[in-house]
Amino acid sequence: MADSEQSQQQDMTKEQAQHQINGNLQVKVFSQGKTYFSDEAKTVSAQNQTGPFDILAGHANFLSLVSKGDIAIRTVDDDIEQIPVTRGVVHVINNNVKVFLDV
Repeated sequence: MADSEQSQQQDMTKEQAQHQINGNLQVKVFSQGKTYFSDEAKTVSAQNQTGPFDILAGHANFLSLVSKGDIAIRTVDDDIEQIPVTRGVVHVINNNVKVFLDV
């Protein structure tokens, strides 16, 4: 493995460890042309075909379609960001949440 690749992996590991320590998620909600939210958050709530779901720090790796409705993001300041969704995909891995909209 090249030194730069190893350094990048170590940086990712440090970032993931920091998210687990402070109990937050790193969240990005975006479409092809726009980023709606990109920051740390406490929770993400949305809905899929089986019903509503919440994502908190430590959530299992997860991949799901997102149903029409709102995504609610509780920020680290306890504000709620509501983002309307027509359709999308959510991917959760190691406290990183990515929501791809309009796919």
